[in-house]
Amino acid sequence: MRHKQTTFLLAISIAISTPLSAQEIDTDGDGIIDGAETNTGTYIDANDTGTDPLNPDTDGDGFNDGLEALLSTSDPTKPASKPLRTGLLDILAYWDFNEASEPTQTNDLIKGFEGTLMGTTSYTADGGGRSGAAGDKAIDMGSIEKNGTGITVEAGGIFNIAARQDQFAISFWQNLSAVTASSSFRALSPSTTGNQRGIGVHATWVNNNVYFDTAGCCDPVSQRINGDGSSITTLGQWRHIVFQKNGTLKEVWVDGLLILSGNNTNVLPLDFSQLLIGTDNEGGNISGQIDDFAVFADSLSSDEIAKLAAGNDPRSLVPANDDSDFDGIPDAYETANGLNPAVNDANEDLDNDGMSNINEFIAGTNPDNDDSDNDGLKDGVESGTGIFVDLNNTGTNPLNNDSDNDSLLDGIENPNLPFRDSNQPGTDPNSTDSDNDGYSDSSELQFNTDPTSAQSIPETQELLVYYDFNGQAADQMGNAPDASLLVDATITTEGQGASGTVGDEALDLAFPSDGSMAMVEIGQHFEKINTTNAVAVSFWQFNTGATQSSAFWLVSPNATNNTRGFQAHTPWSDGTIYLDVAGCCDPGRLTVGGVVIENQWQHFVFQRTISGNLEIWIDGIKVAEKLNVPDLLPLDGSFTIGGEPNTTNSLSGRIDDLAVYSDALKEEQITALVGGVTPIELF
Repeated sequence: MRHKQTTFLLAISIAISTPLSAQEIDTDGDGIIDGAETNTGTYIDANDTGTDPLNPDTDGDGFNDGLEALLSTSDPTKPASKPLRTGLLDILAYWDFNEASEPTQTNDLIKGFEGTLMGTTSYTADGGGRSGAAGDKAIDMGSIEKNGTGITVEAGGIFNIAARQDQFAISFWQNLSAVTASSSFRALSPSTTGNQRGIGVHATWVNNNVYFDTAGCCDPVSQRINGDGSSITTLGQWRHIVFQKNGTLKEVWVDGLLILSGNNTNVLPLDFSQLLIGTDNEGGNISGQIDDFAVFADSLSSDEIAKLAAGNDPRSLVPANDDSDFDGIPDAYETANGLNPAVNDANEDLDNDGMSNINEFIAGTNPDNDDSDNDGLKDGVESGTGIFVDLNNTGTNPLNNDSDNDSLLDGIENPNLPFRDSNQPGTDPNSTDSDNDGYSDSSELQFNTDPTSAQSIPETQELLVYYDFNGQAADQMGNAPDASLLVDATITTEGQGASGTVGDEALDLAFPSDGSMAMVEIGQHFEKINTTNAVAVSFWQFNTGATQSSAFWLVSPNATNNTRGFQAHTPWSDGTIYLDVAGCCDPGRLTVGGVVIENQWQHFVFQRTISGNLEIWIDGIKVAEKLNVPDLLPLDGSFTIGGEPNTTNSLSGRIDDLAVYSDALKEEQITALVGGVTPIELF
């Protein structure tokens, strides 16, 4: 994914190979000495930057002058010229190692960053590069482990450009002569743990595993992904390798194939200072050769990686400048949207919606349409902050006509107006539940209550069916048919119900996975659920072993996976509880493991709230929750207790006091049920 442009100033660390003398002052601390900041407004080179020595960001584009002038190809005097181009791939450095006139030096082909060959590091002979063609060379670290070879690049600060968006890709070719305890490269960050391991790669370690560390080492949640790297360790053969990060996602590609991916939570540090190629700062050089080492400021697509693996020059992936007027808007976009690619019209407002052309480009809105999402609000007032101030600053998303997903258009929601009706609800366009009463704005309008008053609550909660299994399998509410006991399902003897008291009985599911269950035929008893779009199922369970089974299964003819309208595995054979709504298995699935206790009565509540949240409660404690799940599909009234319909997947154990409600239960109601109150006594 390419980055989206942002506008904050980045503090960077810039390493310069020549130390500053006492007379060379950097007043604004941007990494450029005052003598080079000539304040002419025209960038010539690093010795005549044309920048202001008293302003670290002369052009006000959010990028430090030193970062632009010393570590990128952008112009520090032009606001539209940035190291990171919106929506375009950017390359920061590329060493092809073909120029060997200086045996201890190698320069990159983008900005001329110098790399120093350490120890006995050398260039291969002509034709020794990964292509084998005449003129192609590579860098050879030798065959001896920890012999002090590798390349040091002092301009490691280039990674601070990529770190700004928490993205990068590093592409290179590697030819190993031995598998050792080594690093293919490391980018150093002084503030980072793991011996300054801003980015670190073992490709591979002595165990043939590949390790990819970012922002420290070696935590599997925040810093490291690792896995089998045997595709890299075919000795004596060139392999193309890509290590890349895009936000939390990290990937390793070999010869155009994805071999490893995972997620780490740490973001990249912002103080990269040095790059080491073929080694690390612990002397861990590889045994072998490296060629065509490229650093990108963005992650690569699979197609781009395939082109590199096919031998294409990394520079060929990078599009040339397509902004003729340097106004920050690509020519093609300007032409397609009625703007002038030859005139800097970034700050003009073609459609008079209060949002400049450049801001519309950045936001993704249409500069030739004053209401891009057709919600009744002009793009310029939809500030995207999530906070409604007034009609000139609504906080809504100009690309989403229903920013809070409450089924009401942003344009009709105005919390500064009183509630009148669905055309003037008086609600907040940034809040699904404007009065925080647990009922969404749209549901309150549906049930004719005031969505701006917490005291005005829909009367949606009703006990629809209740099976206490005391001597029979009848619905105590009289709404649903008696349950049929299938296969070996029976009613227990007295005292084997959840309370253990005389007269309390339960449904006994007999043997696991034998099809024993209670079946309730089709009826009208769930019609109200189809109206409320909410449901709660409560019951007691005595589980004697995890098996492939369901505690309940509310059928929806329109749902996938055996008409799975609303059902729960409690648990499945792997010990995990699975709650499904409107089919299976994503996005309407909620899971939690390790909470079912065998040979003990536990109280369960599985529910979907009117606001669209799934919840699992055990013994009065909410153990899992998932927001914004799909709507319930129409339930036809049939359901099973203790098993899955049309299969032998049945529970191992007993179930008691199963009840189904037309709305989610409140915490105090669930607590009452756990305390022994019956479902009937709740109302």
